[in-house]
Amino acid sequence: MPYAAATNSTATALATTTELACCTSPTVLVPLGVYQGMSIRGTVNAAMGTAGTTGIVRVRQGSGTAGTVVGAPMTVTTAALSLYNFPIDVLDTSPTGSSTYTLTFAQGGASGSDGSVKFATIEIDAVTSY
Repeated sequence: MPYAAATNSTATALATTTELACCTSPTVLVPLGVYQGMSIRGTVNAAMGTAGTTGIVRVRQGSGTAGTVVGAPMTVTTAALSLYNFPIDVLDTSPTGSSTYTLTFAQGGASGSDGSVKFATIEIDAVTSY
């Protein structure tokens, strides 16, 4: 079964409510006649800034923040100046033949350029049925 994983342990500052690409998976070549979709799991560890009220995790197709959002974003109410793990688990029912995914994070309610992503990890698996 095609599988890939990646981890980014470089701390990255968050700028207000701007969505940040945290971790991008390696490309997985998927024989579409055999596999029905891709299961994507990830976690973002982030320190909220002084005004952050929510943490928003998304999975996007491709590299960066411009790709199509896969599944529903995970939105969690947070307290300012606190550290959180934000998990997400989604299923891409429309993968391409070569699939790459990016885990992204944004703070809701943030007004300054404080807060940071401490690390992020993403795993993808091809699935035969769902």
